[in-house]
Amino acid sequence: ALPSRLSHLPDPPRGLYVRSTDVDEALTTLRDLPTVAVVGTRRASRAGLEFTREVTSELAARGVAVVSGLALGVDAAAHEGALSGGGKTIAVLGSGVDRPGPVRNSGLARRIVDRGALVSEYPPRTEAAKWRFPARNRIIAALAAVVVVIEAPPRSGSLITTDFALDMGRVVMAVPGPPWAHASRGCNALIKAGAAVCESAGDVLAEFPGYEPRAGTATREAADAPGDPVVASVLGALEVEPRSLDDLAEYAGTSVVRVSSALSELEVEGFVSADGGRYRLTVRR
Repeated sequence: ALPSRLSHLPDPPRGLYVRSTDVDEALTTLRDLPTVAVVGTRRASRAGLEFTREVTSELAARGVAVVSGLALGVDAAAHEGALSGGGKTIAVLGSGVDRPGPVRNSGLARRIVDRGALVSEYPPRTEAAKWRFPARNRIIAALAAVVVVIEAPPRSGSLITTDFALDMGRVVMAVPGPPWAHASRGCNALIKAGAAVCESAGDVLAEFPGYEPRAGTATREAADAPGDPVVASVLGALEVEPRSLDDLAEYAGTSVVRVSSALSELEVEGFVSADGGRYRLTVRR
């Protein structure tokens, strides 16, 4: 039987072909886990790809399954992030499950089979065709409660996914970008039209019923035991004095994107707050 989420489609597929080392577990993922679709341009910037991996890794570590389309760029980064976070990821194909593409993502496809699933409405031996991808996108949208768009030009196929998502009452989120960046114009247009802003995994988690950010309720014990080394570095730096994002990235020896993600998590948990471009501790360890 089809996952109930696909019943929201006006033209649901007759069935889904599933390729996985554990088909029963893959079907459970499709049926029961909270799910986020992450989509975007094939020509993503380095910062966009890094942000995608950071967000999806954290979502996967929190038990959220990540759905995407196995394309180059944002799609591949979304799957990679979910796998690195130890979670589940589902790739929806515009071909048969025995014909995953592009060739450059063959190794990634094998890893997804081991830790998630490749799914398609098309029977085995069906080759990918350009006209099949818009139809594929409707399944991506249907399987997710939230659709996040990261770097999408105005005519991006990702915007087709958001159209399907909106028609089905799904939450659509977009990552804002500089107005001069062509790859950000689709995202910025979505935000202007009412899409929620996504700047961290915490923003996505907050869209799920039952998820309650613990801002203002952080405890000394929780602050004493950060599990992420970047989070630990950030907390250590802020013990000394308030610092800017660039200062914290230099102190932690990692990227601004990675530190920004850590700060977003710490803000959600109530450990830090922003003040005039600098961050300060709200809970002393």
